[in-house]
Amino acid sequence: MNIVDNPEKEILEILQSQLSYEDNNSSFGVGIVDLWSDIPDWHCIALADDNVPIGACTVLNTGELYKLYASPAHRHKKVAANLVLHVISVLKAAGEDKMFIEVAKQSLPFWNKFIVFNNIKFEQVDDFKIILEI
Repeated sequence: MNIVDNPEKEILEILQSQLSYEDNNSSFGVGIVDLWSDIPDWHCIALADDNVPIGACTVLNTGELYKLYASPAHRHKKVAANLVLHVISVLKAAGEDKMFIEVAKQSLPFWNKFIVFNNIKFEQVDDFKIILEI
């Protein structure tokens, strides 16, 4: 797996198509409906060994991990975790010491496991808002 910052929009659109299909065709939804934001941001994607996009995240310039998505065939294979770890390393290199996350109900199991596995300190703002100490 390779992680690339600020990929071409066409690559993000491949994942957006998967996300839209999944959101429209599942009984529980994905928790997010798109990978875009209306405020300044940057993206990173995970590419499989054959350069097929398998996950993406959107990070706001405020240090918020705004969107996180792993394609269904690549879930439980550390795609999302590797994307988050990449974002943390980029934010830390920029001098940040916290990362804000607003989680969807569907992603709570992932975040609970990620925080425990990586021994990350956090502040629970409310049921769906978390601040990670990075």
